[in-house]
Amino acid sequence: MNIIKGIIDEIETDGNFSLVKIDTSIKKFYALLFESPDKSKHLLRGNKVNLLFKETEVEIVKDCSSTCNSFLNNFEATFVNANIGKVLTSLNFIIDSITINAIIPRKSFELLNLKINDKATLIIRTNEIALEFGE
Repeated sequence: MNIIKGIIDEIETDGNFSLVKIDTSIKKFYALLFESPDKSKHLLRGNKVNLLFKETEVEIVKDCSSTCNSFLNNFEATFVNANIGKVLTSLNFIIDSITINAIIPRKSFELLNLKINDKATLIIRTNEIALEFGE
């Protein structure tokens, strides 16, 4: 599980859905939640949160086109390590001083043709991020 500390910066709500902008040491993340500030006492601007997302929810793009920019959570990262298995490959990326872990099929890793220190774009969909409140 990837865990990144952040602070809620903005909340845009429509009915029961909220798009939450979180300030982190990397850059801004966005999380789409099925809750609203009027029903959740923790969903407040300025509150500290942990962003949680699974390694299997990290998409990796080596040569990002303008399509990557349509995703709110897209980050340039440096590839630093891989643990290659028969079916799956676990990859480690660095953004500033934060490590992001990803797990993808080995065949996908082979198609990416990543080498140590290559740059790649990591994409995490807004609906794949959970927020953990409190500290």
